[in-house]
Amino acid sequence: MNFIAHYSLDRYAKNDAYIMGALFPDLLRMYHKNLRVKASSNPQTAFEKGINRHYKADAVFHNLPLFKKINHTLIEKLKTLPQSPKYLFFVAHVLSELYLDFTLIQLEPTIVSDCDKHIDKRNIDWESPVLQPILPHKEGLNAFIDSIKAKRFLHAYASIAGVTQTLANVYTSVIGIAVSPIFKQKIPHFLLAQHTVLQDQLLRLFKETAQKVNVEQ
Repeated sequence: MNFIAHYSLDRYAKNDAYIMGALFPDLLRMYHKNLRVKASSNPQTAFEKGINRHYKADAVFHNLPLFKKINHTLIEKLKTLPQSPKYLFFVAHVLSELYLDFTLIQLEPTIVSDCDKHIDKRNIDWESPVLQPILPHKEGLNAFIDSIKAKRFLHAYASIAGVTQTLANVYTSVIGIAVSPIFKQKIPHFLLAQHTVLQDQLLRLFKETAQKVNVEQ
């Protein structure tokens, strides 16, 4: 799952540090693609429990049959676009997560601002053992958090144009090459053509994930 989906899943938790923990792995990855925080084998704090919740939710989401079905369908349809790039499994994976965020925002536009407010509270447990390996990045990460709200970073997920640009940026960052301008130009129309079915499937996938992780926690 991506940022808004994780926030939507746990936004009503009573502890702000728990919510921040649930967001933190993606926040850290957004700051630097090579940085990761490990789950705790024995979580003691709300923040650590939130981090573990993040990884549990991702594992459930990615292993549900519906997620695999959605991605298989996307791959087959993306193949028909001109100059489709290599690693379409990666494109489909990222696109499905970004479009879920887009869908959740369409249903509740204020969710982005609410998420920004939670991030801005900075309930990061820097004393936690799981964060010790990334302590040298504390200052840089705090500066990045400042920029998220100032640059309205998460608001990019609120439009198809923003989803398209984010997809292109992620592909370049991870794969090391850019998607072709022609392929990128076709993505908005492609998403609009798939919208009704894709939105319905992604919302069902999100609900299945929420039900499963809530039962197993």
